[in-house]
Amino acid sequence: MPKHGKKYRAAIETDVNSNGSVEPQDALKRVQDLAFAKFDETVEAAVRVGVDPRKADQVVRGTVILPAGTGKKIRVLALADGDQLAEAEEAGTIHLQQRVWNLFGKAEVFSTLITHDFIFDLMTKFLGTEFICGSYCASRLLPGAVGQEPHIDYPYWDFYNKETFPMGLNSSFPQNCQVTIPLDVCSESSGATAYYPGSQKILRYPKKEDDFSNLKQMVANPGDLVFFNGNCWHGAMPNKSDHQRAAILIEFLPKYVKPVEDLISYLDEDFKKNCSNKVKQLLGFNYPYPKIMDVSKSVNDIGLGYKAKD
Repeated sequence: MPKHGKKYRAAIETDVNSNGSVEPQDALKRVQDLAFAKFDETVEAAVRVGVDPRKADQVVRGTVILPAGTGKKIRVLALADGDQLAEAEEAGTIHLQQRVWNLFGKAEVFSTLITHDFIFDLMTKFLGTEFICGSYCASRLLPGAVGQEPHIDYPYWDFYNKETFPMGLNSSFPQNCQVTIPLDVCSESSGATAYYPGSQKILRYPKKEDDFSNLKQMVANPGDLVFFNGNCWHGAMPNKSDHQRAAILIEFLPKYVKPVEDLISYLDEDFKKNCSNKVKQLLGFNYPYPKIMDVSKSVNDIGLGYKAKD
């Protein structure tokens, strides 16, 4: 026989009628009275149904939905402050903003989408030929969601920290490009992303005291494509419509900027081996050590410089 703890033995000694039969209501009350743990204990019930489990047609499986649920309260973490925190506390809808990350591994269609010739041509004009993917996710804003505060995206989001960019940054050469592909109608009522025109040249994180009266919204239809510099002040607006607002969100970066999302670690080896050359580029696989460093040699004719081999 297994040994039982002191609290278990004390509970058994307290229950003087433990060997007798009782009605279900009395049994439940007895279980509650004998509870001694500091957490919600599990109650196990054994029911004799008179079937032979060795026969397939007599196997009993099923679930029961309790009339009052589990009795637990659902808690939601709200990352917000100021007026938005008050709105989240009042409405309890912060959980209505949802994300699905790393779409590369979800289905082949996502690899086809992100490597579309139009997108690649656009990114080549914006970031040059050697760009990678920093993040690839789906966003879902359900009715009642409170939206976001104005912000800038990685790697700009540390602008308020001078140690991150001690030399400053030239906005003429973008460090990222954000691409949004709506899956639902993005209207003013459904919380289409708002942006501040020209704010990518300000080179700092937006502040509460800034004037946002000139905000515009990225109104778009399913299948449209919106792209913008991540240094532009922007943020999702509250969804006041009766339908969700879903979209594909892609971040492209120069190859020397570390992706914000760890895309490679969560992809299986078969995918990484068999994906297209364009996907390999986006994952950062096809940027080898420069060949010029292998075929060149130092020369001392003038004391400096190098000369390529014939």
